[in-house]
Amino acid sequence: MITTYNVEEGEKTVVSQEWYDDDDRLIKRVDFHLGEPFLATLNQYDDQGRLAWTQEELTGGDTVDTYYEYDGDRLILTRKVHGETVEFEERIIESEGVTDIIRLAQGQISERVHRESRSDNEFYRWYYNAEDQLVEKHHFIRRDAWSELIIEDESGEMAVLEVCMYDDQDNIILKMVHNSTNAMVYREEIMYNEAGDIESILAFDASADVIHTISMIEYDDDGRFLENEVTDLYGKTLEFIKQNYNDLGEITEVIYFKPFAGDIARQIGDGEPYHLVME
Repeated sequence: MITTYNVEEGEKTVVSQEWYDDDDRLIKRVDFHLGEPFLATLNQYDDQGRLAWTQEELTGGDTVDTYYEYDGDRLILTRKVHGETVEFEERIIESEGVTDIIRLAQGQISERVHRESRSDNEFYRWYYNAEDQLVEKHHFIRRDAWSELIIEDESGEMAVLEVCMYDDQDNIILKMVHNSTNAMVYREEIMYNEAGDIESILAFDASADVIHTISMIEYDDDGRFLENEVTDLYGKTLEFIKQNYNDLGEITEVIYFKPFAGDIARQIGDGEPYHLVME
């Protein structure tokens, strides 16, 4: 079992537990937000190691089952949602750096994605809707330690520009997001420990070039996430999350604190009921 901890722009905290089979294929994943499970995913594979069935259990007990059938360059997905069966088909056509993905629902095209790779470090991706109208265009290019992702809208105007800088281990250490006027709207600096795990994130209010939040992340000797404290520029705690484990490495408790929200702990070990404890 592997436990991961993710931070997205200093806002969302998601804890994920993953289980793999002897062939290192993902067979189970449970995602928690603020200590509460919101999505559980089960995977099964065919004799060729391809994904054959996926079940997603959502908050409230609703399930979505997806079955995968392979026919040459065609991938047929049959999805059962809330007792209703909807068939999706995904056709993938590849040739010399060009990939077309056509998605159909009930026999009708619902989306088309066209991707062209110019090199290992550059690609274009066009997104089209059911009427085959351009919705969005992506252009990614990597130059040594820098990369750019340019997202254009249907009119060809730049909507988002994301610039990233990498270290020698190919980890992102700097991310800058610009809006359609090329004004920077977000910036974060990411630092890693020797194991390559995120150790701290500095999120900046780019318009004022002032630190907005500071995330300090700690791990144990086995590389498992222990805690993350998010503070403002003056050291005031905005968010705090801590995890405890049993001898099997399973998460037994998540303690979450946010001002004006109280301290929340949830028992989430395998076989244990989920319950709320106010401290």
